[in-house]
Amino acid sequence: MVDRTEQPPADEPVTETDRDQHPTDTASRVHLRSRLRRRPVLRSLAGTGLAAIAGVAPVAASETASDQTETGSDTDGDTGTDATAEPELVADLEPPALPENLALDDSGTVYLSLAVTGELLAVDPDGNQESVAQFDVGEEGALLGIVAVDGTIYALVNSGESETHGVWTVDIASGDTERMAALPAETAPNGITIDPYTEDGFLVTDHLGGAIWRVTPDDATVWVDDEVLDPDPEAEAGVGADGIAINPDGDVYVDNLDYGRLVRVPVSEDGSPGELDLVAEEDSLVGADGMTFDSQGRLYVAVNARDAIVRVELGSEMDDSESIATEDGGSMETDDNESMAG
Repeated sequence: MVDRTEQPPADEPVTETDRDQHPTDTASRVHLRSRLRRRPVLRSLAGTGLAAIAGVAPVAASETASDQTETGSDTDGDTGTDATAEPELVADLEPPALPENLALDDSGTVYLSLAVTGELLAVDPDGNQESVAQFDVGEEGALLGIVAVDGTIYALVNSGESETHGVWTVDIASGDTERMAALPAETAPNGITIDPYTEDGFLVTDHLGGAIWRVTPDDATVWVDDEVLDPDPEAEAGVGADGIAINPDGDVYVDNLDYGRLVRVPVSEDGSPGELDLVAEEDSLVGADGMTFDSQGRLYVAVNARDAIVRVELGSEMDDSESIATEDGGSMETDDNESMAG
């Protein structure tokens, strides 16, 4: 783990004084410029008219594309079999809508954050769409990660403006919005997950700063800050730490979009992070975005650059014989010679 002494300590709230004492360095300014470059890319994608969401059962570890053709579909959606369901179109959205992240409630309603427009959209099980809330994301910002908890949506407004930047809450029933926590305007909050180690807390990735923040209604502190989560400074629109999820054992996993990295953060009983573990760094994971675990501890990663969902089988102790599956049945080798095969 890299000790970045120029950053405020992770266990202390970030104050205005802290920010004054730790001005944005040259690399950070490059990353801020990348925010300006990324927004036109989002707009161009949104203008294609291809924005849609679909539901699909995960592919089993042993199945390849040819296997799917022979075995057919699992029409009951049983993810425990070797078959996979065909994707089903749930909603087709009009430009400039660009779904960035999604969350589900107990009724089966899907909530979408529309990055470019800043709208929070609900799609019920019948495909009916309803606007829940509208956020001001500014000219160059975006509405990114969201999570649903007990009738409330927690949303990341990445506006770059001090008045609106940070974590917001949306009451699903009323549509009322309120900023729960402000984040420094130079950060880029991207992924969010519930923090089981703090009361009413969340873990939020910062894709420009290469960090994970711990956010509660009372404060926002840097929880993890490590160069393995940094974006590529040479990238056209650098994105480092992006998707984040917690496995059934309580470890935190985060991906790095630019470098195709999958990183594990072990967590102590008191909620403090341990030394980061680089699980994988592969070309086939470049573009890794949102991710989630299933009840069996299997990790699913949306790899945007490949239009693919990769399933990762993680053992409690990975060794040379431990395999993890990719959507195309390919094989990947990590620096520790751990095989990734599907």
